[in-house]
Amino acid sequence: AGHSVLVYPGGDQDDYRPWTERHHVDLRGHAGFVKLALRYQVPVVPVVSHGSHDAIFVLSRGDRLAHRLGVDRRLRVKVIPFVAGLPWGLVPAPVPTWPLPAKVTVRVCEPLQWDHGPDAAGDPGVVRHCYEEVLGRMQSNLDELVEAEPHPVLARLRDPARRGSRARGDRA
Repeated sequence: AGHSVLVYPGGDQDDYRPWTERHHVDLRGHAGFVKLALRYQVPVVPVVSHGSHDAIFVLSRGDRLAHRLGVDRRLRVKVIPFVAGLPWGLVPAPVPTWPLPAKVTVRVCEPLQWDHGPDAAGDPGVVRHCYEEVLGRMQSNLDELVEAEPHPVLARLRDPARRGSRARGDRA
């Protein structure tokens, strides 16, 4: 219908990205959104967020474990992540832990639209180039968010206005 295509990292591979990779955009090579945008001649709007991966310490995606147990084939579950958190310590992600109070910032980036015709959706070179452009735009915007707020948990803890509104029972 001529609407934009939003691209936001997600799914099990991104949700359970290890804490050490929290500032890295990884779309795992999935370029279907580019093909869709090229085919229908609509813009791609990249969206990034910073802070949520600081709230929980994911130590491992557990993708090798998922493969060894066969759940990637039988249940289409590609990860069995392990997290470190209160109150249990080191646990598989389905066991609930208490997240740290992190300030989460979401940025909707400028749209990207390409002048290629609809047939470009079938050209692997064009698709790869557009994919890399989107990935670069997302990474540079995430880098800006990280530079502006390098410690989202500390930012949330030192923001007295947010703590005060929570203490009064107001919704944030």
